[in-house]
Amino acid sequence: MTDGVNPTEFTVNFTVIANEPPVWHVSMPTSVIGIEDQPIDQIGVLAIDPEGKGVTYSLVSAPAWIEFDGMAITGTPGFADIGSALITVSASDGMMSVDHEIDVTVNPYYGDATKDGSISALDASMVLQHKVKKVAEIDFHATNVTREKGTDPIAPSAWDAAHILYKIVMPGYIFPVQGGETLSKPVRKTEATLAWVQSASDWILKASGGFGPVGTDLVLELPQDATISSEASFAYERNGDLVTIGVAAVGSEAELLRISGLTGAPEVVSVMLNNTPAMIAEPLSFQLRQNAPNPFNPSTTIAFTVPEAAPVTLSIYDANGRLVRTLLKGEREAGFHEIVWDGLDNSGRAVASGMYLYRLTAGDNTAARKLLLVR
Repeated sequence: MTDGVNPTEFTVNFTVIANEPPVWHVSMPTSVIGIEDQPIDQIGVLAIDPEGKGVTYSLVSAPAWIEFDGMAITGTPGFADIGSALITVSASDGMMSVDHEIDVTVNPYYGDATKDGSISALDASMVLQHKVKKVAEIDFHATNVTREKGTDPIAPSAWDAAHILYKIVMPGYIFPVQGGETLSKPVRKTEATLAWVQSASDWILKASGGFGPVGTDLVLELPQDATISSEASFAYERNGDLVTIGVAAVGSEAELLRISGLTGAPEVVSVMLNNTPAMIAEPLSFQLRQNAPNPFNPSTTIAFTVPEAAPVTLSIYDANGRLVRTLLKGEREAGFHEIVWDGLDNSGRAVASGMYLYRLTAGDNTAARKLLLVR
């Protein structure tokens, strides 16, 4: 500064205060867990500006189902959102901004009977146990997976349990309650059939002819000493001689139940197959019938029944136990079969008159009878 003659100097002191960005409040979560078709808990966003300035918030990135009103994060994930995602929100004081990330995990709702965030065989088992009244309460909304989307739930059945099992082996499968299927083949409800098959002293309930899940709810009348087992997921409750059973399996030719300790086929009170009233076919048993005609010349017919598909051998032996002719050796389906013996041996030569033995072997079963050839 100067008056035009003598210059004057002076010093001005001032302080420059650097702006600091907002600081996110310790209450802000770094991870949240959501559930399919259920709204997540509201997340209020909060950051503090060190200089006391106002803070505004914006959503930098988030899944499409997330909603943000400038102060809180909400939203309801759907089936397609199951899995992990990231939410990034920004806080700004007008000069500087800072981001905050929140990891979001969306767990399945439908099929998760145990509420543990995953779908497993335990969920199917819990549905079956509820069906036979071993589990008092269960979430009908989550476990009645076979109903149409948007319809009211009812108590789940073995058919629902079977779908839950199917979901485990086919992760891309979409429950009907979720709006459809992603399978190349439809799940068919009516083509599967049930039949009792006798195996030694056991009676096996088998489902055949269907595709995908098989759910069976049935009531049997069984003596107290009868035992019940299964290769499938099942549960049962006994009330005297009445036994309520729920079974769920996946795939065709499924072995649903094995009943031991009976002299005859189990007494069936009621059956539901895939939520539809059903019948169990008359049981097949291993049987080798007497040939007809007998005595015979020049040929006779041998009939037999096998209870299930198995390797079958039918052979003719002479009175000294020597093999004369192998009439059949190969796989045969369950059911009734007939074979004609023309009185020739394995070399095509006519055998002599006399008594012969014919023996049938099918799986673990063997039977033999005598026949008489009269030239």
